[in-house]
Amino acid sequence: MLTVKAKSMGGAFGKGYVQAILDYARENNIEGVKVDFEADFAPFQPSKKAVKGVPTFQFSHSGDKVAGNDDMPGAIKIDTSTDRQQGHSIFGFMEQIRNLPTGKYKIVNGKIVRDN
Repeated sequence: MLTVKAKSMGGAFGKGYVQAILDYARENNIEGVKVDFEADFAPFQPSKKAVKGVPTFQFSHSGDKVAGNDDMPGAIKIDTSTDRQQGHSIFGFMEQIRNLPTGKYKIVNGKIVRDN
């Protein structure tokens, strides 16, 4: 199982990384390869679609003058309105990052839930 977290321009890289791993596993008949989810923080160019079959969560701020706050097709947009800093800095997302579960997880009704 794999989780990919990316910031800003790394969002597009993260999607390519996820897709390459899934393609490699399929082409080489490797079973059991699963990407739990991708978390994109302040994604630059959010028009890049989420990888099909991989839950993608978009964390963006309304005051981000670098990446903006446009919706990413296929992603679940997380409400970040309670973040004190609404800019582009990764430090503005620290509370969101702290709340991501560690260990194994699953997606239930569009939410990240720890799987014990």
